[in-house]
Amino acid sequence: MKVLPMLAAASIALTGLSACSAEAEPAATAAPTAAAPAPETSEPVAEETAEKPLASGDTITAEQVVGLAEGFRAYTMIDGSQVAIADAEELPQVVIDDVVAGGNQVTGGALTAESSQAFIAYTEGKVEETGRKIVAVYPATGHRTPEDAEAGKVTSYWGTYADMQTFFDTMDEAKAVADAYVATQEPLTRVTIVFG
Repeated sequence: MKVLPMLAAASIALTGLSACSAEAEPAATAAPTAAAPAPETSEPVAEETAEKPLASGDTITAEQVVGLAEGFRAYTMIDGSQVAIADAEELPQVVIDDVVAGGNQVTGGALTAESSQAFIAYTEGKVEETGRKIVAVYPATGHRTPEDAEAGKVTSYWGTYADMQTFFDTMDEAKAVADAYVATQEPLTRVTIVFG
């Protein structure tokens, strides 16, 4: 029995099959690679919105009060909040409204002999905070003449710091006198404010 030639033939057959198998296998495909991450940058990302510049009438924080730019001052509102006032601009309406509200609390809405000194002290106290002298226009009740006082006659009228000796029948008359006075003064040093 010839074993060796048979083994040799089997070995040749297996080698042939192995070669055929290797040829039949498809070429290996490369594994997909993930996209490379974007390189990190050391430059800061610009903010989408620039910081709003401070404007007269803006509500400000305690930190902003400490670092207020030159030409600005802080005004404390009745509710305790603070508002910026620009010295080179007209007094913001929000501050005027607050000054009026505080003055009306002092007078009860109309100046009387009893409330007059407190009202004057109140408006004088606002000079430092607002940067302006207040030329008040106000409703009042009282005696227009000595005769009225003797008779106990009380009437309503309008008055103004611009002419405290005159009793006006209307607010418009008193305000016109106040505005005319303010116009003769250095700009932005005085402001007409109507109370009541």
